[in-house]
Formats: sequence, C-alpha cells, structure tokens
Amino acid sequence: MANGLTHFDKEGNAVMVDVSGKSITYRTALATGYISVGPEIMTCVTEGNVKKGDVLGVARVAGIMGVKKTSELIPMCHPLPIQKCSIDYELDHEKNRIHVFCTVKTEGKTGVEMEALTGVQVTLLTIYDMLKAVDRGMCMTDIRLLEKHQIRATMFAVCRTAQREKERLQRYLRRGHRLALHGLQHTPPDCMDDARFLRETREAKALLEEEFQTKVTGYRAPCFSLDKSKLNILRGLGFRYDSSRMDFAPARHVEKLDMSDFRELLKGVFRKNGFYEFGMTCQKLFGKNYPISGGGYVRLGHWGFILPLIGSYLRENDYYVFYLHPFELSRERPPAMHGLKLYDRYYLNSGLHTYRVKVEAIIRMLKSCGYTFVTFDELADILERKGEIK
Repeated sequence: MANGLTHFDKEGNAVMVDVSGKSITYRTALATGYISVGPEIMTCVTEGNVKKGDVLGVARVAGIMGVKKTSELIPMCHPLPIQKCSIDYELDHEKNRIHVFCTVKTEGKTGVEMEALTGVQVTLLTIYDMLKAVDRGMCMTDIRLLEKHQIRATMFAVCRTAQREKERLQRYLRRGHRLALHGLQHTPPDCMDDARFLRETREAKALLEEEFQTKVTGYRAPCFSLDKSKLNILRGLGFRYDSSRMDFAPARHVEKLDMSDFRELLKGVFRKNGFYEFGMTCQKLFGKNYPISGGGYVRLGHWGFILPLIGSYLRENDYYVFYLHPFELSRERPPAMHGLKLYDRYYLNSGLHTYRVKVEAIIRMLKSCGYTFVTFDELADILERKGEIK
C-alpha cells in the first residue's frame, strides 16, 4: 500500500482492493444531489410540458442503469449484484432545484456507496440533457453520500419546524426513522407554567400526529429543562417515554429529574407503570458527571478528552444515547439570528468542520463494542420483552 492508498501497491501500481477475506454482509447506501434550474424549467417539469417527454421518469431509469454499470465506469470498483435500487425526487419550488436521492442495497463483501453516487450523477446528467434546450445554465451541485450505516434514529422535532419541513421528514419516516416531539416552538419548559406546558404540548402532539399520520410517543424538552411536574403531564397526555434527563448540573436550564419513584433498569434508563425515562449519557470524571451523548458537549469538547470518556463508558455499560442537531452535519451554515448573544454565536458556529469525523468515529466505536442501533420505541419494546439490549 503506497502512501496509505488502498488502490495502489508498494510499487505504485493501480490494483483492485482484495476483499476475498471479507464476509458477505448486508450493505446499503443513500446518495443525494441537486440540480438548480430556473423557474421556467421548474414549471415545465411540474406541469409535464417538456417536449422530450417525462423528464423525471426517463432520468430515473437512466440512474438505475448507471448504478448497474458502476463497475464498468469506475475502474477499481468491484462488480456487485444489486438487489434494490430506487431513485426519488424532491422538488424545491422555493429555490428552483430538483433534489435527487439514490438508494442501493445488496449483500456482498464491499459497500455500494459508489453505486449510489453514480446513480445520482447519471440521474442529474439525464435531467440536464433533457432540459438543456430550455436553459443551459443549470448547475449540478452538492452530490454526496448521505447514509451508509443502516442506522434508524428518533427525530425529536419542533412542531412548527416539522410543519415547514414536512416533505423532508416524511422521506425520513419512510426509511424507518421515528418521529417524536421537541416542543411546539422550542420554548424551554422551565420558562412555562404547567398550564401553558400542558396546552402547548397537547396541541403540538395532535398537530404532528395529524400532519404525519403517525403516533407520537416520545418527548424531549428543549434545553433538557423538564421537572417532575411536567414529566407527570407527559404521562397524562399518553406519551410512552421522555428523554430529557441529564445529570449534569452546570448546564443552562437543565433540571435534574428525581427518579426515586422509578425503577432503574439500566444506567440512565428508568421505568414506572409502562412509562420510560431514557436519560442522556454521562460519564464520571474526578467524581463529577460529564455529558458524552453528543450535541455541543461532544462537538465543542476536546477530542482527546471526549473520546476516552466515551470508550470507557461503552466498555462498562449496555446503553448509550447519542444525539445531534441537523445544522451540525449540514453543509449549509446555521441561519443568522438577530440579537444573538456571544455564547450562542460560539455554540452555533464552532466545531462544525470536525464534527462529522467525530460522529463517524463514535459510530465505529459503538459497532466495535457490539452495540445495536435502535430507536427509543424499539428500545422500549426490547425492555418490555426483557431481551438483550447490547
């Protein structure tokens, strides 16, 4: 291997990576990309008025063909038996762009990331080819791998934001992720009395369930600021679980929930009468807890300090919660907010360039420790069956 590159031997000759010693496993990948078009093209595509025919339909077929031809186009790619391939679209009328998604699945000794990326590229090229007579100023951009770890997540959504991002969230729900509530408008519960909290939470739960036609069973408080009184309100509203407890006193707004009347099933996991509290993961250091669940605590923390803490925790426990905010992995900068305090500016903008690497490292560590990735609803089901959770 020359210079650490796997496609070259010691003499610098190009070689195909030897995967003969690998086991056959289930592989999946999701890639995405945009093509920016003008309003005239967006109207033509939406209304089906393109002279060459069904643009998106033809591009979909071309993308699937491109996936199957990847090993012939990319010299060192291994030929793989493609077991599933789909091309999906999202039309962004506000920004006049077509969002392409390519999902590829197989069982093999190597991944299908290149196949998914090729599918996106060929789809976008076909769209361009069929529409270039209208406008040659179209631009293909932001082509990237979106998913390869086969991880399902619980999406704690602010109700008003979820309504604006309905199409995007619906796509995630179709991929097996679960929807939970993060408040009506991201107001910390400790800034509300019980009556207002009850009113807003009931309204937000009903709106999400009606909008997305799915049962909303979980809640996480903005800023983790939930007290016992409001926890009881959640139970009364029919929630199955909460995930707001963080045993870390210095954090702003954080309420340390008293779980003395709950049964602790695992470190940080509590149950009472069928209701669960899934706490944030903390690890002791010099007798005090430090949050290692993600978000700003991991993104802003020194990696040489955070990584060993996570590693020591994983070796000793069977339950770990990891969370992140969409802006932390997005290629778009967080929206500018007038009147933002210096601390909040620092929090929103710092550590973003290295966070993706940190997240990948944590995922690899979890896999090496034998952890299974599940949603909170799935974890509750497992605990009710009294099964293994690691």
